[in-house]
Amino acid sequence: MLGEDQIDDKGRKYKPQDIKQLFGYMSECDKFAFDNVIFNYQDAWSRYWKLIKTQGKQYKKSALKRIKNGGKPLTNFDIKGHPQFKSKHSATDSYTTNVTNGNIRIKGNTIRIPKIGSIKIIKHQCPQPEWKIKKATITRTKTGKYYISVCFEFEKHIGKITQTTPYKVLGLDYSSPNLYKGSDGSSGDYPKYYRKSEEKLEKEQKKLSHQKLKSGRYKKQRLVVARLHEKVRHQRKDFLHKRSCSITKTFDFVVVEDLDLRNMGQCLRLGKATADNGFGMLRNFISYKLANKGGALIKIDKWFPSSQRCNGCGFVNNAVKDLNVREWECPQCNRLNERDENAAANIKQEGIRLLSTNGITLGDISGKGDSCRSRCQEATLLASKEVDFMVCRSPLRKQGV
Repeated sequence: MLGEDQIDDKGRKYKPQDIKQLFGYMSECDKFAFDNVIFNYQDAWSRYWKLIKTQGKQYKKSALKRIKNGGKPLTNFDIKGHPQFKSKHSATDSYTTNVTNGNIRIKGNTIRIPKIGSIKIIKHQCPQPEWKIKKATITRTKTGKYYISVCFEFEKHIGKITQTTPYKVLGLDYSSPNLYKGSDGSSGDYPKYYRKSEEKLEKEQKKLSHQKLKSGRYKKQRLVVARLHEKVRHQRKDFLHKRSCSITKTFDFVVVEDLDLRNMGQCLRLGKATADNGFGMLRNFISYKLANKGGALIKIDKWFPSSQRCNGCGFVNNAVKDLNVREWECPQCNRLNERDENAAANIKQEGIRLLSTNGITLGDISGKGDSCRSRCQEATLLASKEVDFMVCRSPLRKQGV
């Protein structure tokens, strides 16, 4: 795809209008869909060159491993942050359009989209009258469902928390079987939805592998497999939303380790468990929900010895680097430490130290009254929010989307 005023390999200079004339089907699409592609293209390159200037060229671990095993030589696409071509089969089918002269508007249970017209939708949340529509993204899932994500802009009063208590700070240690272990003794208790559906998925995927590619039966069976994956994804997302809501309603600050979950899944042979429990998604949910109430998600260094340090006396036991050690006794204070609980308590202590150095006042643990309440500084900010609407049927097929 050429960017605005880009030059092709033959030295010809093109503008978006010229490209639409060369490719007639592009004139049938909304003009903002084409403009957003150009913007994303240019933004990807600008972020890439900024990354090269700050960190230099760094190749992906998978590419270095491929070279070590005698595979294909390194290319520019193996550099970290290099823009990639859109995949024809695995990429999400979506496009984004912007608002101009009221071309996107919601009325009742319908929404008007440029070049498509009015579409009947299912609304799970009603936008307020003072909210302004900025853009809309139309997405088609692998199961053939259509969703419209509308971005609204509005003013919101958000209070930044300036005083809290240690009771309002939670440390979370990542746990592969249970999602997390909290410093308050809580546990994630993740139901492992993918593991429960794994046997059924294996059966349906085996049927799919026996079908002729792109035949009628292949397409029907592909939908069966896609619906199973979609169900697992929705179950996981629903569970993580509920857990993140309960955490953010109780605590003002949450402290986690800045773990590279993808690298952890590849190196420690925990890929399936790490991808299933969705700890990275939980961190994102907690982060924006705490920001909406004036709190924050604090990430400490991933090399912080949370599991090796005794929470009672501070002694560091290097023997605990072995993941098979689940309990250990401190040789200095003779305290029996459970691995995950001890790590969560140490993460909380490190988070409290970082909060105090960043100007957050922490009240006394035994205090009562005003010292135990969180204090905020009110501020009016321009906020944005995306609301998803599901299309009742599939009217977009008639327009060839």
